[in-house]
Amino acid sequence: MLLNKELVLQLEYKLIEAIKTSDIAFLKNHLHDELFFVAPDGSIITKAMDIMAHQSRQMQVEYIE
Repeated sequence: MLLNKELVLQLEYKLIEAIKTSDIAFLKNHLHDELFFVAPDGSIITKAMDIMAHQSRQMQVEYIE
């Protein structure tokens, strides 16, 4: 797949919307299986943990800057 700036921006917008709406199917299909990030409290979050947080509604994102 050839990536260009427009395609990357479209996918980024879809990811932001999926995070804001807790679109589990999109997140499962588009987040890398080895994803991890550091939360504001310093804890390390994996893809599975992120998906579970969205499913349980523990994580609700109103906006992303």
